[in-house]
Amino acid sequence: MFGFLAILFLPINVLLNVAEMPRTYKRKPSSRRYRDYTENHLQECIRRIRCGEITQRQGEMEYQIPRRTLVYKLARKHSTEVGRPAVFTDAEESVFVKCTLQLSDYGFPISEEDLRYIVSAYLQKAGRIVPQFKMGNFPGVDWSKCFLKRHPELTTRFVSNIKRAR
Repeated sequence: MFGFLAILFLPINVLLNVAEMPRTYKRKPSSRRYRDYTENHLQECIRRIRCGEITQRQGEMEYQIPRRTLVYKLARKHSTEVGRPAVFTDAEESVFVKCTLQLSDYGFPISEEDLRYIVSAYLQKAGRIVPQFKMGNFPGVDWSKCFLKRHPELTTRFVSNIKRAR
């Protein structure tokens, strides 16, 4: 009986075993090379190959870019971004940032959880279902941490209760 009551007073992140920081991928040292070149080197190599200054094999050796990558870039294949597409457009995210800053200017600072509720309400009103968001279209902790990382103008601080008389 008392064990059940102890569970009621545990923080929710302990109960759900949720990490506080978003997961960041770290490549293993022994894994295959992936994009070990800069965009400027790639563009310069492609330009020189198209002009006929060097061959694809010479470009591979000189710029340390895999030949298959050069072939694909010359044929304009694989031109999209790597990874999963973003959930919201840049315009939608800027609206979230603007609203968050306005609320804080009015004296209503919001927490990460409040931001997640606002986003969930937006999705519900728009009638969108995002498969990445579990539990009824509710963004996770990772999403909110990454959102704050993408928008450094938003900061998280602990709100201290100060009396109006001060």
